[in-house]
Amino acid sequence: MKSKFFLIFTLCCQFCFAQNWQTLGYGLSWNTTCMYEDTVTDQLFVGGNFGLADSQVVRFGAAYNGAWSALGMGFNVCSWGSGLGNPWAITRYGSHIYFGGNFACAGNIDNTNSFARWNGVAWDSVPGGKISYGGVLKDIIVYNNEMYICGTFDSVGNLPAKGIAKWDGTTWSVIGSNYNFTAGSSFLTKMMFYAGEFYYGGGNPGTGIMRWNDTTWRDVGGSVQMGTLNQYPVVKEMCVHNGKLYCVGNFEKIGGVDALGLASWDGNLWCGYDTHFDFSAPNEFVGAWNIAFFRDTMYVGGGFQYMDTMQVNYIARWVGGNFVDTCGTAVGVFENLMFINRILVYPNPASEIITFDFSDSPQSRSLIIYDQLGREVYREDTNENLISLSVQEFAEGIYFYSVIDEEGKSRSGRFIVAK
Repeated sequence: MKSKFFLIFTLCCQFCFAQNWQTLGYGLSWNTTCMYEDTVTDQLFVGGNFGLADSQVVRFGAAYNGAWSALGMGFNVCSWGSGLGNPWAITRYGSHIYFGGNFACAGNIDNTNSFARWNGVAWDSVPGGKISYGGVLKDIIVYNNEMYICGTFDSVGNLPAKGIAKWDGTTWSVIGSNYNFTAGSSFLTKMMFYAGEFYYGGGNPGTGIMRWNDTTWRDVGGSVQMGTLNQYPVVKEMCVHNGKLYCVGNFEKIGGVDALGLASWDGNLWCGYDTHFDFSAPNEFVGAWNIAFFRDTMYVGGGFQYMDTMQVNYIARWVGGNFVDTCGTAVGVFENLMFINRILVYPNPASEIITFDFSDSPQSRSLIIYDQLGREVYREDTNENLISLSVQEFAEGIYFYSVIDEEGKSRSGRFIVAK
């Protein structure tokens, strides 16, 4: 009787675990290294070391919108033979999706030097954007209508740029001087959260994760820790969604809270999810590597073939609601993330009127809107929480906005005008 009870209990627990996650068809043939939600085309772009997505040939990159699709010929199918490497970063800038990494070629474009862009139909090299031969592009973000790249390179086109540069859509320029980024460097988030393989010391307030507040490094509710596994604790990627910071990586605790590879932070509390990625093997690609939200649902990818008791093949989506296993105690070490993250812009796309809804208290702010060429098309200084404006005189296309508050803090985003 005890054996039967144990068997039933075990099966029930496995079923409960599986209810939290869902597979994406047959998944991928190997690990993912980057993901990006594109709200313009309503697709989740994924890059990695895989050649198959749900048994379809995709070659190191694919798009998902409920079904998998290839991005043309994919990566590393060069005229001179098969190249090596894979994407490490994805973002949209203007009318293209940009991929960075250490790949040799994209589509039928040879010698892209680890940087290429996709227009939804075909591949192209980035204008003036070839990084130095042998360089690796580790991260790309768009901030204030400019695209920033970082990694291990010495130049962009003919411009000397040691590890970091930015593009305004026309011209490349350097940021500061004499940067020397390592292979593990990345921007991670626009809000100056920094995570990676670094240890507490030299005045830094946390191991594995910290935050910069314009003047000093600050604690993020504690450090990242490993328990029994003989590995260095590391947050592989972060993203912000609905006022929370989500982290994935190779860790067993964060801020003292049990969190097996996945955790969220609301500005006061760390919470661990009732799930477990397999990161027990001595391999840097094992474990959770990247996270994104697509259609308001969390997707996690990496080097895990199993999640809890279910085979997911390197990518899965969370369907367990808001369930968390363990949360810590409130520490209140810095301001709530809601202030930084929450701007509601609707309807998007817009045809006649677009509304900007700010969740913070009334204060002076500037709303600036740019077109795809970076030209300012609208500016308003206001202290209202709700701003509605006509877009009937705007041409159809993608627009970028920046909101700068009275303290000089900036938030940005994009919307579409479609008539």
